[in-house]
Amino acid sequence: MTGTSLTADFSDQWMAQIIHHEITLHPGGSAQDWYKLFYQAVFGPGHAIPGADAARNYLVRELIETAEFAPWDLQPLGLYVRVNLRLCMDGTLTAEQLSQMFICSARPAPLEAKQWIALWSQISSRIVQLHPVAQNLDFSPTNQLARTLRICSHSEEFRRLYHPHYRVVNINKVTHLR
Repeated sequence: MTGTSLTADFSDQWMAQIIHHEITLHPGGSAQDWYKLFYQAVFGPGHAIPGADAARNYLVRELIETAEFAPWDLQPLGLYVRVNLRLCMDGTLTAEQLSQMFICSARPAPLEAKQWIALWSQISSRIVQLHPVAQNLDFSPTNQLARTLRICSHSEEFRRLYHPHYRVVNINKVTHLR
């Protein structure tokens, strides 16, 4: 894991740390990818867990089907961290361990739609301030997602460039990996 630990108060510092780290890892992200990143940073993995068995089965299937992984191990998001599935492939974690970490990290939504809309507006403005490439991005579709408290998938370009195969877990679940 790189960088310092992040605060959980959705502060300007929290936003800036995540933005700078994302620029380092994924400089070609779209507005959709930025939205997904911050949605995961705020809401964690709860949206992606239809049930423990389904979550575990999907993880195992993804491990079987994936040939390329991003070069990083952990991507800090504040209260959460993206854990690269490569850590299961290299034996650092078992699929069962990662699945349990993922499932145990789910929690109720910390914000209501109105709060998320306001926070996403602040975040997207900060992204544009800190990342020159983002000035050319159209954030309007992500604003629509924010109004419905929905997440999106990574863009096709992001998947092609960066091979995003990870699970979002509570940062306290990975203290032994840092």
